[in-house]
Amino acid sequence: MEEQRKLLSEMNSPNEVLHYILQMKGEEQMKMIVLLWKWWNERNRIREGEKGRETQDLVYLFQKNAQDFLNLGSTEEEAMSRPAQRWQKPTEDFIKINSDGAFLANTGEGGWGYVIRDGDGEVICAGAGPTFHTNRMRFKQR
Repeated sequence: MEEQRKLLSEMNSPNEVLHYILQMKGEEQMKMIVLLWKWWNERNRIREGEKGRETQDLVYLFQKNAQDFLNLGSTEEEAMSRPAQRWQKPTEDFIKINSDGAFLANTGEGGWGYVIRDGDGEVICAGAGPTFHTNRMRFKQR
C-alpha cells in the first residue's frame, strides 16, 4: 500500500487520483479508498484540535474498516469462519474505553456496558445496566 500511497501523493489532480483508483481491482481498490478516507479523517481531527492517533491505532482502524466493507453482503456463516480479532491493550500513556449497547425492538428492552482499561490492560472502571425505553428511536436519542 505504501507504494500506491506514494504514487497518489505525486498526482496533480483529484481526477488523476480517481482514475488510478478506479483501475484497481476489488480488495486493493477498497483498501485504497478506506486508506484515503481514514487519512483525510485523521487530518480533519488534527485540524480541529484533537490529538493525532498512534500509527498502530490508525492501521487497525484502516484494516478493520476495509475488512468490514469487504464483508458486506457475505453470509453469516462466512463471517463466522474468519478468526475473531482479539482485544489489544492501549499503549502505555493511554486508557482504552470500550462500550456497547443492544436493543430488542420486540420487547422494548435494551442494555449497555463499558470497560475502561489502562496501558497495562488492567480494568480501571466498568459498568453495565438496562435501558427502559419503549421504542428504538427513543433509545437512539439518549
